[in-house]
Amino acid sequence: EAAADVKRSWTGQDESPSASAGPDGQDMIEIQVNKILLNVASYADGGAEQALKGLNAAAEKCAGGFTATVGSDEMRIAKVTTSAAPEGGDEAFAATLGVTTGADSSAPMKVVVVRKGSTLASFSVVNLSSMVTGEDFEVPAAVVDAQVAKLG
Repeated sequence: EAAADVKRSWTGQDESPSASAGPDGQDMIEIQVNKILLNVASYADGGAEQALKGLNAAAEKCAGGFTATVGSDEMRIAKVTTSAAPEGGDEAFAATLGVTTGADSSAPMKVVVVRKGSTLASFSVVNLSSMVTGEDFEVPAAVVDAQVAKLG
């Protein structure tokens, strides 16, 4: 249980030329919209280390998927894949969750957690384009790096 925490959100949009052309040969723009839910929590008595240890164990145990209850709704996670975690903290965790969006489809959601001392900064990231296409995306490193730098 965190001794104190604060929650914030961030939304950012990137535009870049698309590899494909429009129906009349015009240049197309690819738009990527990222939404990050950020939680910074402070723990006492080794709680931050224990929370990160528990998260690593849960990712391994739930690699084949699980069902989560969010409010009164159930959300199916098809799989959990750990990935390279960011640097800058004392330890970190990163994973991609395959959120089921249809009978045979899923979309990626990223989770990044960085521990610095007794504080955890956790980032839950979705990319609105990826929610439609199911394609992978990168977590905006500048947002994670800026927050981790604030942890001291």
